[in-house]
This record gives sequence, C-alpha cells and structure tokens, in this order.
Amino acid sequence: MSTLAELNGHARPSDYAFAYLAAGLSPVPVNVDGSKTPRGTWKRFQTQAATEAELATQFLADNVGVGICYGAGSGNAELIDVDEEASYQPWADEVERSAPGLLAKLCIIKTPRPGRHVVYRCEHVEHNQKLAMRLATPEELQDKPGEPTKTKIETRGQGGFAIAPGGDPAAHPSGRPYVHVAGPPLTELSTITVEERGVLFRAARLLNEVVEVEPDEMKVPDAAYYGKNAAQPQAATTTYADPSARTPGDDFNARASWEEILVPHGWTKSHAMGDVQHWTRPGKDQGTSATTGLKSKHGNDLLCVFSTSAHPFPGANGSPCSTHTKFGAYCLLNHNGDFAAAARQLASEGYGDAPQRPGMPNWMPDDERDFGDVPGPTPKTPKRSEPIPPPQPYPVGSLPAELSEFVESAASALDVCPSTIALPALATCAAAIGNARQVRVTPSWSEVCAIFTANIGRSGSRKSPALSAAAGPLNNLDFDCTDAHQESLEQYEEDNARFQIRLKEWRKSPDEPKPEPPAVPIEHRHVASNCTTEKLAVLLKDNPRGLLCLHDELASLLGNMDRYAGGGGKVSGDVPFYLSAYNAQPYRHDRKTSASVFLRRPLLSIAGGCQPSIFNQAMSEENRENGLLARFLLTFPDDRTHKWVDGDRVNSFTYSQLVTDLAELQPAGFDGKKIVPESIGLDDGARGQFKEWFEEIQEERQLAQDLEAAALAKLEGAAARVAMVFHCVRAASEEPVDPFTIDGDTMRSALTVMRWQRGETLRAYRALEANSEVRNRQRLAHWLTDRFGGVVTPRDLQRNKPAKYATADDAEQALNELHASGLGEWKAPANDGKRGRPKREFVVSCPGSPGH
Repeated sequence: MSTLAELNGHARPSDYAFAYLAAGLSPVPVNVDGSKTPRGTWKRFQTQAATEAELATQFLADNVGVGICYGAGSGNAELIDVDEEASYQPWADEVERSAPGLLAKLCIIKTPRPGRHVVYRCEHVEHNQKLAMRLATPEELQDKPGEPTKTKIETRGQGGFAIAPGGDPAAHPSGRPYVHVAGPPLTELSTITVEERGVLFRAARLLNEVVEVEPDEMKVPDAAYYGKNAAQPQAATTTYADPSARTPGDDFNARASWEEILVPHGWTKSHAMGDVQHWTRPGKDQGTSATTGLKSKHGNDLLCVFSTSAHPFPGANGSPCSTHTKFGAYCLLNHNGDFAAAARQLASEGYGDAPQRPGMPNWMPDDERDFGDVPGPTPKTPKRSEPIPPPQPYPVGSLPAELSEFVESAASALDVCPSTIALPALATCAAAIGNARQVRVTPSWSEVCAIFTANIGRSGSRKSPALSAAAGPLNNLDFDCTDAHQESLEQYEEDNARFQIRLKEWRKSPDEPKPEPPAVPIEHRHVASNCTTEKLAVLLKDNPRGLLCLHDELASLLGNMDRYAGGGGKVSGDVPFYLSAYNAQPYRHDRKTSASVFLRRPLLSIAGGCQPSIFNQAMSEENRENGLLARFLLTFPDDRTHKWVDGDRVNSFTYSQLVTDLAELQPAGFDGKKIVPESIGLDDGARGQFKEWFEEIQEERQLAQDLEAAALAKLEGAAARVAMVFHCVRAASEEPVDPFTIDGDTMRSALTVMRWQRGETLRAYRALEANSEVRNRQRLAHWLTDRFGGVVTPRDLQRNKPAKYATADDAEQALNELHASGLGEWKAPANDGKRGRPKREFVVSCPGSPGH
C-alpha cells in the first residue's frame, strides 16, 4: 500500500483513497460536477470506513474526486475550514500567540477558493459548527439577498465531509485542486488535546464579526433585569418622558471608554487586530479573554467575553461567550447587575437628560426601555402601538448538521430566506418520526411529534418551491408506496377472483368451512395534500404512524376555520379534528354517508403556504379563541426581488436519506391497531435549559395579549417537539448521542431556534394586524363609495352601521382614520341658508380596489 509520500503527480484517485484508508480515514468518492457532494450513499462511512473491496468498486474510474468523512469513521479526525484566505493568517497568528508550536502539528491544506483546511485528531469531536461569521458585502447581498451573513470559519466533525487532495479537480466548481502545503499530511495526522482544540476554536471565534446575542439590549425593565433588590418603577405614580430624551445608559454608551470601565477592575490590553481590541482578564498575564470594537445592531460598542473565568460576565445560553454594552458591563462590574442603581449613579454623575416629569425613571437606554402604557397624571394617554421589528436572520447554524446543510443549499438554490425552507423541513422530519416517538418533559407532561408550520408571503414569494424541496423526500417515499399499493391491488383482484369461485362452490356444498375473503390492501402514505378532514380521517386510520398534511395554499384549511354549521352557530368539525391531530388525542369522525371512523392517536404535521390576506381573515375573534391558529410556527419574510440563480441546485441527497431513516424508526409497540411511541427523556442539562425557557414564556405571557399570548403558550411545548426532532435527526445521523435521552447541546440548539421563532411569530402577528387595519380601511372606503357615492357624514355612517359605530363620534373617528390613511378629505361645511348647524361631509378618495 503506497503512502502519500510515495505517490507522484500521476497517481490515480484510487491510490489516494487507499492511502487514506490505510491511515485510518474514511474516504468516499466525490461527484465531478462541481457540486462538492459525495457520490452515492455515504452515511455508513460517517461511522465506519469502507472495506478495501468496497473502495475498489467506488474508485474504478479516474474521473472522481476524493473526500473524507470526518468524525468517528476517521478515528475522530476533525477539520477546521477557513473559508477565506484573508482570515487564515490572523487565525494562525492568534493560535501561535496562545500556544506556540501547536500550528506546526496540524495538517494544512490549501483549498481552491483559496482558503485553508486544518486537520487533526482529538478524543473529543463534535458535529459541524460555525465558529466565525461576517456580514455579506453589498455585492453579495445583491446576488443573494437571503444570505445576510457569510461563514468565515467552520468545522467538519461528526457527520461532516470535505474534499481531500488527490482526486479529479473537477470536484470543485473552480476546477482547481486541493493541495497539502504545511504540517503532516492527511495520512499522518497529529492527535491534539482537548485544551489545544479549545485554543483553535477560541482563535476562530475571535474573528467573528456577527453578534447574534446582545443580552444587555434584549432585556426589559422587570425584576429579573433590575436584580432582586432593585427598585421597580411604580405604575401608579410614574409616567415616561419624551422617548427622544437621552437616558444615562444611552449617554454612557456614547461617551464612556472601555479603558475607564475595565482597567479599574484589573483588565489589561493585549493587542489589536484592526478595529478590534483584545483584552486579558484579571489573574491572567497574556492571551485573549475578551474583545471590544464590534458593534451591536443599535450601534453600541460591545464587550465580547470568551473566557469562562471572566467574572462577573456570564455565558450566553450556556455558551462561553457573552456580549455587553458599556452600560451593561459597568452595571455588572460596579452594581452586581442592578441596572436601576447603575443608572441612578450615572445620572448623579451628569449622564443623561434630566427627567421631564416628576417620578419618571429616566434610567434605561432607548434600546433597553419598555415603552408600555404606564398610568400617570395625564388623562386618556393614547396607547402606544407595538412597533414591528425587522426580520432577524434564521439561526441555520443551530440546526443539526444534515438539516443545516440542506437548508443552506435549498435557500441558496431557490433564492429564498432560509426560514422558508427550515420550517417545512422541521414539519417533514416530525411527520416522518410521527407516533414512533414522544418526548417526556416531566413525569406528567409529554409532547408528541407533530409540528404545524406556515410560510406567509405574497404570490411570487416562492412558497411552493420551498415546500416542494422540504417535503420532497416524503413525497418520494409515497411514490414507492403507490407502486407497491398498485401491485397489492392487482394481487388482491386475483385473490378475490379465486375467493369468489371458492365461495360459489361452498354455497353448493356448505359442509366445509366458509372461505375467508382476502384482506383489502391498505394504502400506506406519508403525505396527504389538500385533503378534506373526511379523507384525512380515513388515511390516518390506515396510517396510524401519522401524516404530513401538505397545503400548497393554506387557504382551504384556514378558510374552513371560519365556516360555521347552520342552525347552532357552532364551528365546523375541522377545528376540533386538527386540534386532536396536533396532540394525538382520540377522535371520532362521524360521516353522513358511511360508518364513523374512530382514531386512537391521530397525528398530523402541517406544512403550508399562505397569502397574508388569507391569514388575516383567519385571525378572527373565533379563531383567536379556538387555539388552532396559535399552534402554527410562522415565518413572514419581507418582500424581495428574486435574482436569477445560475448553477446552484438543491443538494438534497443527504436530507432525503435522513428523512427515510426517520421514517423507519420503530415505535415501542404496534399491534396493527394501537401504536405506542417510544418515550424520550431529558438529561439534567436539557431539563435545566427547558425550565429556563418555560419561565421566560410564563413571564412574557403576563405582558402579552390576545393572539400573542396564545401563541406564546403553544411555543412553550413546541420547543420540546423541536428538540425531539433535533435529537432524532442527530441519532439518525449516527452522532454519539443516547437514542432515548435529549442532551444539553441538543436542547440548547433547539431553544436558539425557538427564541428566533418566538420573535418571528410575534413580528408576523404585528405585521399582519397592521396590514389588516389598512385593508379594513380600504374596504370601508369602497363601501362608502358604493353606498353613498363617496360623500358621507358621520351621522350617515353611524345610522347605516349602528352595530359597529354606536355614536356619531365613533363614526367620525373612523372617518378621521381614513383621512390619516390618505383615503379621503373633510369638506368644509357650506352655509345653505337652512337653520341649524351645517353638516360636515367626508369625501372619499378610493383608488384601486381593496387588497386581497
């Protein structure tokens, strides 16, 4: 067997593959179409290398690339992918500064981009991770608007794959080869310690330019924020000042320097990299413990802490990294986290504008202040409407590796926001698992594996292609099921014909036992598209594992939610059916034309698209109360102009195999009628994190109203469902996890996604309600044009709609809102010579037609 050193420029890809195999690596063939994907099935090779016979078959031809499956299959080999050459030297310098000599132990490969692959072995290897990100350039955003961030450095660990030197260069889109340039070759990898691996990761994270978590700016002034002993604003006597006034926190963020904040507490400057200053924590002589210089979305300079020993700065969601504004850092260092006390002290030192009203707590920076209604001496203060925050990037990196790769690939190929792929993909995975699993949160609280999702967007927003890509693997399984069912039907026809002959003979001579008819073959399905509840009930009876209910347009489902049965005013049977199917509760479906269908554990996941106007109509009072709408995980991306995408394609091979594996998970028991799921528990780390999530939701529900409060209540349990899906995906990907226990890493990733989902759901509701108000005013303007010819008095409106406008003042307020929306003008009253007060008339200006 040749070593890499013995191979020359004329060696074949198979020679390199066998050399890698002999060195304990798991090589796989790579397509030469520029897709950088393995050729054929490769999941098994993530945990076990191919045999020599298999390898010889895989590498018969020379027009093939050579790749390596990292993780357990390659003896715990791991790769750090420095995607851009400009990032490599700063990373290497930081590694050498922190651990002299470590870099020389690592295999360094130059990639075609060009970038660098850094390879080693370690006893502790995790799944793929993104270590450093940057914001996309204007040119990159113009090319791919759905990708606001770009990856600078990431890993390929368990379940990961990367191209290696020695194969056909056509495996890369550029046609250029991968070349070993420094350190030991791939066949002689060094094994580094867990601590040395930590140095590599920390050096990479120091180059991160995208701050996703800003704890000091995300808080609201409640007990948890001010601290246990902090003074609280008194609602009975306090009002807020003009929000344009500068608070002590705002002023401190703008004027203070990091030197005056950190140096008195023992922090020292280490070195600078561009605009980023590196700091060393107290008790340490050298190395980077934190950085300053990165900006928050509000423009505040941030302290990014990387050390787990940098008291009093905590980690963020269990991560050894947290970010703080100057005001936040000052508060933690000097006031033990009591923001109220910190703000009062800064105010006494001259920071901030003076309060404009007695008792007004002018404490918090603008991006930390809660502008909710607080009773004060001024009567009838108008309610401040909730602002609609901008959409936030979907945390693709928190998805399990195989899901993350598919979502990124599909979003790029279709030029859509990643969330429009991720949500239906979660529903698809949940449907594949179905009644095979359930998660046990506490001894008395379990959640089933069902997820409802809705992609909201106008026509042309590519909702349908996104759904097709996400649900594709289950649809493909159904194609196979349809073929098998057709064969079974043909066999049934033959068996039934023979049965009829035997039955006829038996009737002539009934002394023999009566023949049994053949069983009618069951139509096994995974997906039901745009079905009525009657059809769904039949399909669920035949498929107790559960189904994915796929709605290209959710209009049919949501439209039925508003349909009432005649006579009693009761809501139609659709809503109770879907509520039962969301929680796998027993349901009896009574039908007029045939026998009733009883379902023991009906289970549905839903993935669909919906236009904003349809979803608005579904947000009626009745549907706010029945709870079905609140069960949907929503994404409502901003409108965008799609770009021509040339060359990209959806890389769904691994995702398809994943969904197939999930669909093969076995329940704890199934006797042909009753299915019993296997229960998955939580370890201590996962349970602690979920408890924090539970408490977060409980606090937010106290402040929320109406549909938002209902949605928060459902998101509480949905987080456990998403964590279950993540866990099953990791187990199916053969990552080293306990098959029946969700660990802390999985729960942390799931809650990162759910915290994004919480923000997106509330943002979607606010945006939809705002759009609904505009449409309602447009409809009123059109009705006034049709009814009164476009000229109307408040009294006219009140008399024609007394149920909605109880007084003429109410009607006048509605007309004032039309005026504010540019839908009409008040006409000065003309003196017609008649006695009495002249009538004030409103002239409607109503171009176009109401939005739909």
